[in-house]
Amino acid sequence: VAYTTNIDTDAHPGELLKRKAFVSVGHDEYWTMGMHNAVQSAISAGVNVAFFSANTAYWQIRLEPNTTGVANRIEVGYKDFATSSSAPGPDPLWNVNNLLVTTNWRDPVVNMPENGLLGVMYEQQEDNDYAYVVTNAANWIYAGTGFVDGTKVAGIVGYEYDRVWNNGFSPANETVLS
Repeated sequence: VAYTTNIDTDAHPGELLKRKAFVSVGHDEYWTMGMHNAVQSAISAGVNVAFFSANTAYWQIRLEPNTTGVANRIEVGYKDFATSSSAPGPDPLWNVNNLLVTTNWRDPVVNMPENGLLGVMYEQQEDNDYAYVVTNAANWIYAGTGFVDGTKVAGIVGYEYDRVWNNGFSPANETVLS
């Protein structure tokens, strides 16, 4: 087992190509273009990936040096103000290099919806307690569980959740489990 950080993935993207799998287990909401490209390259090279959280790769960020010049110490993210003339916006890269504008990946400025990489996208935050509902019980992941299609498991879905979107970006052969 090897561990990496988001900054490592951005700064050393080739490291993922040396692995059999990449697993993201935390609330991994903020990604740089370098992180996105490293994971996409890994997937394209046959590295297995798994994402065990929702709201992953929702906002694009940039990493910049701190005031003493140490690289990757400041996280830049204009978020909702990235293309706004209202302070603190706009992002200085807006209409200069739109691929690096720090807005949502799905925003038309960047136009790289996260489901193109993950297969799903963040939908919303809710305070409701939604059950996990099995929809593909024949899949190997459910082997030995006794689950059948429609089985509900309460308390599994968190307050931020993803869903499959029909926007033309989802990967081919996507398998939906719930």
